Amino acid sequence: MLELLALTVVVVTLVTVATAALILLKVLFWILLLPFRLLLALVVLPVLLLKGLFGLALMAIAAPFVILGLLIGGLAAFLALLAPLVPLALLALLVWLLIRAAGRPLPA
Repeated sequence: MLELLALTVVVVTLVTVATAALILLKVLFWILLLPFRLLLALVVLPVLLLKGLFGLALMAIAAPFVILGLLIGGLAAFLALLAPLVPLALLALLVWLLIRAAGRPLPA
């Protein structure tokens, strides 16, 4: 049983040492590559700004068409949902006309 405990302690120690080594390596690479990342950020920043500017211009052009399409699509969906109720509405209109015609006195 003590051998298993000793083996567990050795494995945990090795994992801890390996983790510390990998963290140290990551920090070293991060520090080493920091100037390149900063230079890349300075080069990419104007490109991202131009991308945002062009995206804004295209959205300003496309927005009215998108809104119009949404309105037409909403109207089409509303009419599609309303279409099954047309026979019921016609039946109600027919009943209303019959009741209205039956309630009138005949002209003299």
